Amino acid sequence: MWRFAYRNLRVRKVRTGLSFLGLAVAVAGVIGLVSLSAGIREVLRSSLSLIGAVGVIREKTMDPIFSSIPETHLEAVRVLPEVRGAAAEVWILAANVEGVATLTKSLFSAAAIGGVEPEGSRTLRGGGFYRRHLVEGRWIEPGDELRDPPPVAVSRKLTHEYGKRLGDPIRINGKQFEVVGIYHTGSLFLDQGFIAPFEVVRKLSGKAPGLVSNLQVDPMDTSEAGFEAAAHAIERACPGVEALTPRRWLEHVGGLLGTMDVFLVAVSSFAFVVGAIGVVNTMLMSVSERVREFGILKAVGWTRGDVARLIVVEAAGLGVAGGIVGAGLGLAVVEILGGLLPFEPLATPWVIGAGAGGALGLAVAGGLYPAWRAASLDPVRAIRYE
Repeated sequence: MWRFAYRNLRVRKVRTGLSFLGLAVAVAGVIGLVSLSAGIREVLRSSLSLIGAVGVIREKTMDPIFSSIPETHLEAVRVLPEVRGAAAEVWILAANVEGVATLTKSLFSAAAIGGVEPEGSRTLRGGGFYRRHLVEGRWIEPGDELRDPPPVAVSRKLTHEYGKRLGDPIRINGKQFEVVGIYHTGSLFLDQGFIAPFEVVRKLSGKAPGLVSNLQVDPMDTSEAGFEAAAHAIERACPGVEALTPRRWLEHVGGLLGTMDVFLVAVSSFAFVVGAIGVVNTMLMSVSERVREFGILKAVGWTRGDVARLIVVEAAGLGVAGGIVGAGLGLAVVEILGGLLPFEPLATPWVIGAGAGGALGLAVAGGLYPAWRAASLDPVRAIRYE
């Protein structure tokens, strides 16, 4: 029966090719979109695991850039027995660097400038996350807020992007800074930043005195249980804040990515439905053109089930071919995107298998109605059909 079905599909090459192509494109699109989402999640997971601290921001706030909390929370947190050290920070969007709007360059070019307090940062392990990743020059020191121009530490990635070296001036949000340090974390998102004196950034942010963006907190116990204990203690001591451990950060960001997942599901479903409609149309046209053939087959002993199976097998053949080629196209799309984007999309075997399996399942489902139509034909009338 497979050989018979293959022959029938080859007879109508153009129609078969269009249906097969529709399924292949749908599979490739689904693999590409899901791989993009998985790649972004992996970048976020690896970035958040690097930080190794509890971030304290205003409750129901997406990011420290949009957060404001009282600076008095800092002392309330430092005295907790679950806390080893804590420091206040101020973060704002670096919307304009060297006269260029960062958001207009690319989707992943958005940068931020953070203000750190040297004295507070010294209570953190290694002087804080960014200080631990300093590779050239020096870090922000007490009294730097009085210097003109004030100093700034820049990620290695951004020094390459803007052509800067130690000692060079750099203008951020209309204010002139001097590059005194270069850090490198290896993270796509964490290397999109500038670090400057706390009060300098607070003035740029327009925050009132006594307000900060967030607190960075080192727990006394660095196990997952220790992080959770510190987070719960902070939230009890400081009403209106969220204390985000690396695991909570991932859940927090995952919730934001949920909207993207809904979009991906909608697009994927639409693509597969279009592909299935193509299969239904192809098989219905095939049935209408082969009425006499089905009548003859029934006359020589084929049962209704045999005829129905033939149509389903033909539809399954379209699904198998579309799934295999679509998986190949999807992998090619992922490779191309990996060369264009600053991160690697993740095309897991599960995603590839689900895409190809989805094509087969929808093709078979799309062939059921045409199969029923073909099986229901009266053999006498079918043979006389013109």
